[in-house]
Amino acid sequence: MTKKSEYFKRYLISTGPYWKYMYVALVMMIIIVAIQVLLPKFFEKIIDDYIPNRKLDELLWISAGLLVLYFIRMGAFILRNNKMLNFGYHYIYDLRNRLMHHFQLLSFRYYDINKTGDIMNHMLDDVMNTELMTTNSLIYLLEDILIILVVSILLILMNVKLALIAVLVIPVYASVHRYFRKKIGEKNQSIRENYAQLSSNFHDSIAGLRIVRAFNLEHYRKNEFNKYLLEDRHLRISTYTFNAVFIGITEYLTVIGIILVLAGGSYLAIIKGTMKPGEIVAFYSYLGYLYNPIIRLSSTTTIIEAGISSIKRIFKVLDTTPAPSEKPDAIIPARRANGNFVFSNVTFFYDDAKTPALDNLSFDIEPGKTIALVGESGGGKSTVINLLMRFYDPTSGHIMLDGIDLRNLQTQWLRKNIALVLQEGFLFWGTIRENIRYGKIDATDNEIEWALDQANARDFIEKLPRGIDTPLGERGSGLSGGQRQRIAIARAILKDAPILILDEATSALDNESEVKIQQALKKLTNNRTTFIIAHRLSTIRKADEIFVLHRGKIIERGTHDQLLEKQGKYNNLFNAHNFLSD
Repeated sequence: MTKKSEYFKRYLISTGPYWKYMYVALVMMIIIVAIQVLLPKFFEKIIDDYIPNRKLDELLWISAGLLVLYFIRMGAFILRNNKMLNFGYHYIYDLRNRLMHHFQLLSFRYYDINKTGDIMNHMLDDVMNTELMTTNSLIYLLEDILIILVVSILLILMNVKLALIAVLVIPVYASVHRYFRKKIGEKNQSIRENYAQLSSNFHDSIAGLRIVRAFNLEHYRKNEFNKYLLEDRHLRISTYTFNAVFIGITEYLTVIGIILVLAGGSYLAIIKGTMKPGEIVAFYSYLGYLYNPIIRLSSTTTIIEAGISSIKRIFKVLDTTPAPSEKPDAIIPARRANGNFVFSNVTFFYDDAKTPALDNLSFDIEPGKTIALVGESGGGKSTVINLLMRFYDPTSGHIMLDGIDLRNLQTQWLRKNIALVLQEGFLFWGTIRENIRYGKIDATDNEIEWALDQANARDFIEKLPRGIDTPLGERGSGLSGGQRQRIAIARAILKDAPILILDEATSALDNESEVKIQQALKKLTNNRTTFIIAHRLSTIRKADEIFVLHRGKIIERGTHDQLLEKQGKYNNLFNAHNFLSD
């Protein structure tokens, strides 16, 4: 069994819960095909018997019967389509949900090594191709195969010699189909790969528009985009032309079959006199039933090929193990965390890194203490935060929270007990109220208003056109960096978690805003275990302890005054960069 057939089998198995719709669709399909193949036989009877013998009553009865049959066929057609749509869209709905959920569980390493365009293509293009395959192409494929089989049998029963002439082109068609299908599949794969590059390029240009304009990169980025666009144009013209050649050859083979049958049928009817006019009409009708599905198979199988390729990529995403993985018997403590963190000989390497981001790091943080992490870029500050949040697991060593290894804790419980404020103050598309409510989904309006007051954010929000219900653009566009940060801090305040992480959370604020935020943070950090990454004295001078990180190690630790007295790295940072000036 080939890889592709294995994925197709897996796809069919995954559609199992929705086959209650497919079974009804298959029954309706059989009814549709049965009525369809009966029609030429009715015409044969009319032409060869009822008209020559002037059987008007029978003709009226058979006409009425045809109307009834086609009314039944119409109902079967509607029901078949409805059930196939239910089959397809129930599956696609669940597939999208499953894929979205899985993307949220994947490690940050996955997003580090995969382009945004590729990831978006999985959710959009790959799901769409799977949708096209699932909602109609599967049933059309089965219907066409059934028609070909039934009609082939009927043709043989009517006239073996003519039937053999009619099917002469089928082996040739099968060979042509196999060759072109393989080539078209390869070309479609090239289109998808290039389109992913094009999507990533466009995403980067829009996401980095300020940099593009600031460095006058518009022309360069346009040329880069144009390169992929030209390749997309070339690949699509080439592929669709190739497909047109395939369809043209298929139609030509069909014409050959018709001409051969026409010649044979004329010989049998005119010279031999062994076929009646009605039989010839019926035979030609069945010939259309035979060849039309064969022609349709080219487009149907192309859609299914694209669908199988897409579901293969989707399954590869779903097969990617979420990291850090969670144990089935993960511990869910009955109460909130106390906030006692212990790092025990923790070493961590990022992928393919030759040197560790953290090197045998050990420390013990008592509940309610405020710890500041300082040091030059690349020292390991953000890595400590990533491990605390369990975005990654240590390469070696252990991290304990209240005496339990983070690997043994339920990840959702862990993160429920941590409030995080990042340097960028990320906001989602939506209103200010909605963004703050992410801190506590079931928060009341009064709680949200309280969080705004605590973050000193009310002053600028009240000046906005719609206040707290003002819609924000992507990433909070329309607000200043300081305003975005205050909303992010309000979100963290609303969460009311026992552990707080401030990753340079005041770096985007002006001095006036920082004073307001410091007042809020002073109340927020009270009796909470707090980790702070910062470059300002006002943020960390009152920390219970400061860790100076260098190349993944703690080279100094102590209070602000103690570290200044040591005249070491901390003091050097202070003097060289005015790192801790008031």
